[in-house]
Amino acid sequence: MKNCSGEFFNIKEKDSSFRGKGLLENGRILGIMADARKAITTYHDHLGDDSERKKCLDQIMVIIPHHCGDHSSCNDPGLCQYSSMKKENPDWTDEQIQHKVAETSLRHEGTYMDLSEEGCDRLMKVLMKRFNLESID
Repeated sequence: MKNCSGEFFNIKEKDSSFRGKGLLENGRILGIMADARKAITTYHDHLGDDSERKKCLDQIMVIIPHHCGDHSSCNDPGLCQYSSMKKENPDWTDEQIQHKVAETSLRHEGTYMDLSEEGCDRLMKVLMKRFNLESID
């Protein structure tokens, strides 16, 4: 975990496009790592189970898009407040859901990282380099 979070801090330090409010802030890095840790801890209760391994890796794959506001792949409402709110209120617009999530969110005041697609891809590569089929067990 430390290597991965350290790599995020290095990216932020070396590339100014990741610095600033609404970008790769320290609290955001900690949130990303907490989400990865949660997925891995849940999997380790079922270590070696192929379906649980896939579920864990799928959860890790959606962490960066989730933190950038793309909830289209968030498939566990227990892990994503936006998905949970959408499931509870299927008739609400995305704006209504986002507003309610922002009101009730304890992390990041309901805001997202405002990164380019390339920025999101770069962060995904960091996560997937550390957490993949060969290293997850």
